[in-house]
Amino acid sequence: MRPDQELRIIATGAPPSLVRAFTACVFAACVAGAARSQDGGDLDRAYDALLGPRTDAAPTDAPTDPLDVALEPEPSDWHFDLAIGFQQISRAGLDQGPGDVERRGTIVGLTAHSGADEDDWRFTYRFESRTYRFDGASGLLPGTSEPIESTYRHRFGTARGFDLSKRLSARFDAEVDLGSEVAFEVSDALTWIAILGASWRIDDTFSLSLDVRAQDRLEDDVAFVPVPGFDWRIDDRTRLRVDATGLELTRDLERGARAYVSTRYQDVEIRLDDTGPNPGGSFAERGFLTRAGILFDPGVGGHSVSSSTLDLFVGVAHAREIEFRAGGVEVGGDDVDPSAYFGLELTLRF
Repeated sequence: MRPDQELRIIATGAPPSLVRAFTACVFAACVAGAARSQDGGDLDRAYDALLGPRTDAAPTDAPTDPLDVALEPEPSDWHFDLAIGFQQISRAGLDQGPGDVERRGTIVGLTAHSGADEDDWRFTYRFESRTYRFDGASGLLPGTSEPIESTYRHRFGTARGFDLSKRLSARFDAEVDLGSEVAFEVSDALTWIAILGASWRIDDTFSLSLDVRAQDRLEDDVAFVPVPGFDWRIDDRTRLRVDATGLELTRDLERGARAYVSTRYQDVEIRLDDTGPNPGGSFAERGFLTRAGILFDPGVGGHSVSSSTLDLFVGVAHAREIEFRAGGVEVGGDDVDPSAYFGLELTLRF
C-alpha cells in the first residue's frame, strides 16, 4: 500500500482525536527538520506564522536580568558641562610709556543647568589663571618694570530664566568674583555682578530686550549700566543678538557646527598681595575682545559623554587699559595697543 493510501485511510476511518494527534506529530517532525537546517530566528517565525504570536515570549530587546532593569538610569533634566580652555593675547606696546605686555591664561569651568533656555536654572563655577609678561614697562609703577605676574580668579554664578507670558520673559544673573594674586583675604578680594533683564517677543523672528547691569568694584562705587538689546533670527540658520554680555552673530553650518563673530567687554579687577610693588592695592584690566570662531563636535569621549563641543577662535584685543590703584587712588596705568587674540575651549556634556 502506498503512503498516500495509508494517509487517506487514517483520515477517513480514524477517530477525530487520533487525526489531530497524528497531524501534531507530522507538524512537530517538520519543525524539527527545519530546526536542524535553519537558525532559531526562522523557527520562531514559523511558529508565529502557524500558531500566532506567543504571549509569554519576552521582547528581544528587553533586559533578561532583573538587575539590569534596576540599574537603568532615571531620565533627568539636569546636564553638566565641563569646560577646559586656553587663551592668548599677543605682545602689545603700551601707549604712553615704554615697554610692552602679553597675556596668556587657562580656564576650567563646571556648569549645571536644567530646563529650557527660556525657563532654566544654571549654576556655574569657573577658575581662570592669567600670566602677564611685561618687558621694559618701567612707567607703570615706580621702581619696577614688572608690576604684576600671575593672577587667579574664582567665579561662582547662578542664573534663572522666567517665561512670564507668551511674549514676555525675564532673566536674572548673579556672580561672585574672587580675583587675586597668590595670597589674599576673601573680604578684600570679593566683588559681584548682577544682571536683571526683560525681553519682549515681537514675533517668531525678533525680540527686544533691556538689561540692567550692576557691577561692584574693589576700590570704587557700584556701577549701573542699562543695556538695550535685541534678538533677531535673520533666517533659519542665522542669528544676531545684543545684550549685556555683548554682541554675537552666529550661523549654523552642516553637521551641527556653528560659526560666529562676537564682541564682548571685559572688566576684571584683581586684589594684589602685600609682597609686590603695590602692596594691598588693586589691578584692573578693561577692554574689548572681538573674535571669530567655529564650534563643532570633535567626537571626544565617545559614549562616556552625551556630547562635546570644541570652540576655536581668533580675533583682536582692542581699546584696552590697565590700571593700578591704592586706597581708592590711581597710582599707575596705561592704555595698551591692539593685539592678536586667539584660543580654544573644549566643553564636555554629561
